[in-house]
Amino acid sequence: MNRALFVVLARVSIACALLGAPTAAASAETLQLRPAYRPGDRYSLSLGRFTETEASTLSLVSTRRQFFEDVELRYDAQVVILEVDDVGRPLRERHEEVRLTYVRGNRRGSLFGPGTAYEVERRDGGDVRLFVDGERVGRRVERVVSELLETRFDHGPGPALFDPGRPVEIDESWELDRGLARRFLRRQGVRALGFDRPLKATLRRRDGRLVVVFHIPVDWVTVKPLPASALASKSHAYLEGQVRLPGESGIGPITYSSNLDLRLSGRVGGSSASRARWAIRRHQSSDQTTGPVRRGTGRDRPRSDGIAAAYVPIYGPTATSR
Repeated sequence: MNRALFVVLARVSIACALLGAPTAAASAETLQLRPAYRPGDRYSLSLGRFTETEASTLSLVSTRRQFFEDVELRYDAQVVILEVDDVGRPLRERHEEVRLTYVRGNRRGSLFGPGTAYEVERRDGGDVRLFVDGERVGRRVERVVSELLETRFDHGPGPALFDPGRPVEIDESWELDRGLARRFLRRQGVRALGFDRPLKATLRRRDGRLVVVFHIPVDWVTVKPLPASALASKSHAYLEGQVRLPGESGIGPITYSSNLDLRLSGRVGGSSASRARWAIRRHQSSDQTTGPVRRGTGRDRPRSDGIAAAYVPIYGPTATSR
């Protein structure tokens, strides 16, 4: 009797295991990290970046000089896709109703006037170029805009970095590729020299949306520009953030946010008697939101309007010293 009961229980256990296997597999999610666009698609884009930088030096006679600067940039536009590659990545876009505002200390302003529109061309390597009526815009304007557009998560190395290459389950973690992480950090203005700790991403579900949460510790970093005589002895950075994924259609919206903290210190000067200690601290927060995509017919024709002639320099020598 006991043997018969044992056989029955064993069969029930096997049946439960077989029934449970599909349920576990079904819970794994395939991540849609890069939207696939087609010509004529339209969506709203909002990018923001706040950077706070502090630098100080201390000489042998204890003379301390400190530099502090904070800059906030905000970019908003209505985007129309004009041309894509074979996998739906945009090669040319039209940005309409562009607004680029800045706050620097007690100064604030706008780079463009009302009704600004131009075409954006993305080249190999992620470089961005701007055109109005077929003519490339001035370098100063292009530099400010391209520095923001090149940080877009969905148009850079971000999707490849956080793609685990397989379905993953909720609360599952995986390691990130260090080569892609270096490229991703370079878009943030940081050159990663070494990783001594694991780079991790984890899949979560929040408010019905899939969210990739990531942590990237960097043990040796550098930034540009540093004086030729500056020697870094200590440096580290930490980037953390999250990516809220699009729905099943894979065409948005995507929400990205991150916080970067970076510290460097070392010595500057020729002889040991003239060397001074220096330190740099930087905090940078970034965010991106793309609105729901309105599917186009693929027959939209490009149109460009003139960029406002007024240009207010954002990176002029107006930082505060104390």
